[in-house]
Amino acid sequence: MNNPLLLRRLSPAAAERLREIRAPTLVIDGGRDVSDIHKIVAKLSAEIPGAQQQVLKDCGHIVPMEDPEAFNKLLFDFLKARGR
Repeated sequence: MNNPLLLRRLSPAAAERLREIRAPTLVIDGGRDVSDIHKIVAKLSAEIPGAQQQVLKDCGHIVPMEDPEAFNKLLFDFLKARGR
């Protein structure tokens, strides 16, 4: 069964609208992830206004599962700095 909402294309594409994001954004990258993911992380970090990028060098793709303590610390510090 096809969902017509899933078939609809965004125009412009979401990747072309990153500069419109106004929410505080933390982008966490696993240092051992594949190069395509590093490129996506770099694009998000560069184009979302005020975005912060953090790298957990010993993690791969599933950072919260690979090093939950380090992930939680990054996340909680990011939220705390914003009064959350």
